[in-house]
Amino acid sequence: VDNIDELKMNESEAEKWIDFLADTGDGFNSTTTLFHHVTRKELYEGSVPLKRGSVCIIGGDLVYPDASEEEYNNRFKGPIRLVFPYNSASLESGEPKPILLAMPGNHDWYDGCSAFIRMMCQQKTIGGFATVQHKTYFAFTILPNLHLVGVDNQLAGDIDIPQLNYFKNYVASLSKDMTHNVLLFVAEPNWY
Repeated sequence: VDNIDELKMNESEAEKWIDFLADTGDGFNSTTTLFHHVTRKELYEGSVPLKRGSVCIIGGDLVYPDASEEEYNNRFKGPIRLVFPYNSASLESGEPKPILLAMPGNHDWYDGCSAFIRMMCQQKTIGGFATVQHKTYFAFTILPNLHLVGVDNQLAGDIDIPQLNYFKNYVASLSKDMTHNVLLFVAEPNWY
């Protein structure tokens, strides 16, 4: 939307909100500030309520400058757990946890993505978020005709064969009876 006042709140089943962050910060304070805002049930832009996303996507560099288990615990998981704990009061009873998806950026690759994979690809929770991806890349259906695709360009801007096959299989599994829309997320500003 060009103007935030044009947003119309519609409580239909087809409405989904998506939050997006990238380069979440170089320390506890900056990451805490970012996640404080995206984990609120609603934020307001003027008088317009903006809902918390059912999906939060991190576009790379979850920690900075070095990726390690300790850095993820201190600079990523810690801030999330502080502002959006597992049993968060900001989640209503029976409300599903928002999904957390991420693509590794160059700083996440500093340890070969080992800590990233242990954190994001084990289908565990991080605070009040659920992680669902199995690899450093993902394809996720948010609505029957809307798909989120996160590419891991692996430092060199390449998509390897297993990743390419994963996306081909995902596309082949989609219904041929409808038009599909894709939101493509890449951790580096390249054109694909």
